[in-house]
Amino acid sequence: MPQIAVKLKDLHPNPFRKVESYAIDESKVERLVESIESTGWWENIVVRRRKEGGVEQAHGHHRVEALRRVFKANEEVRVIVQPFTDTEMLRSMADENAEEFGHNPWSDLEVIQTVVEAYADGRIELESPARDVARDRLRYAPNFVQGDDRRAGADRSYTATGVSDFIGWPYTKVKELLRGLELIEIGALSKSSLRTAKNWTEARAIIRATSAAYQEKLKESRAAALEAKQAADSAKTPHQRKVAMSKAKKAVKAKRDAASVARGASTSIAEDIRSGKGHADASNKARAIAGADQSPKPPPNLDDYLGETISQLVRVAAHGGSVGKRLHKVRTANEHIDPKLRGRLVKQLERAAEDFAEWADWFREEPENQRESNLPRRLRLIQGLGAGAQKGAANDPEFKRLLRDFEHTLAGVEQ
Repeated sequence: MPQIAVKLKDLHPNPFRKVESYAIDESKVERLVESIESTGWWENIVVRRRKEGGVEQAHGHHRVEALRRVFKANEEVRVIVQPFTDTEMLRSMADENAEEFGHNPWSDLEVIQTVVEAYADGRIELESPARDVARDRLRYAPNFVQGDDRRAGADRSYTATGVSDFIGWPYTKVKELLRGLELIEIGALSKSSLRTAKNWTEARAIIRATSAAYQEKLKESRAAALEAKQAADSAKTPHQRKVAMSKAKKAVKAKRDAASVARGASTSIAEDIRSGKGHADASNKARAIAGADQSPKPPPNLDDYLGETISQLVRVAAHGGSVGKRLHKVRTANEHIDPKLRGRLVKQLERAAEDFAEWADWFREEPENQRESNLPRRLRLIQGLGAGAQKGAANDPEFKRLLRDFEHTLAGVEQ
């Protein structure tokens, strides 16, 4: 690989690395300094040339910091030059962050934010959203709020799937991180609260609790908006129109207050984690802070409803179900399948399995108020979700509809 000599002062960081967000690990730099002083410098930093002059690192920022403490700014070191694209530089930065910070939640959030910003600037490309994705489920770079394209170009739409495929991270994790960025953008979640999380489990608890509080307060906004619309539709006199306008202002205020209340809830949950109280029942606590009834209201005859729902899911996902039959039929002609189409199918199956496994994890542990009771039938059904998914589930409309029904019906239990 081609090498060149470059002065340390002309060695610039990866353009996608937010230097201010990633503190240098002093202990790591000190060990590298000792190594350089005792055994010399290993010429293994990969760079690309900059249009403005000098070079940009693909990775190795701790090593360069160690070099700067050993040598002067005008001294030269030899580096490996590669014609990296922006896509390769961004992926290299993500890989380095994962190695150096061990998928720290805040580092992960910064990576996803950087990917979306680079996409907004046209520096990278993400997979175009599928045509059947509803408009209110799309995000528009550089924003993170779903369905909000007022401040962005509609041609830069994206989904969690596109970001997941680009960065190579699990879809469910990318979806949660994008939700966290959305909550930060609308002011419902503070960055300082999320920085409290020491691992992904704590970060996910804070994001979900904040989202729960925000959604509960939004119910008030939706109710007020409906009341305002009804008043406006029936208004016939100046006084009635004035009343309708007042109700509309109330709806706007309720939506604005939702973000503020959710932010307070996230701060409280983060404080619990910081003080060692943990994050158990964080979402219900957040709902309580938002002034909502924290007792989820299940549908009538929950056992029968849940049993039938799971039976439908099994029929869809199992080998003998609608999707299983299609997959078995296609498998007989495996050698004729286009490689790209096969790759898409594998990704969808893996994502379905991942989603089902996460559902099983959520339900595997009984709620605190049921731990003394005996619910073997329900637990066997719930735990069967993960196994059922492993047998295969594609991205067909019937499966997606059933999963949406399942999520909607049991949303309260998930928290």
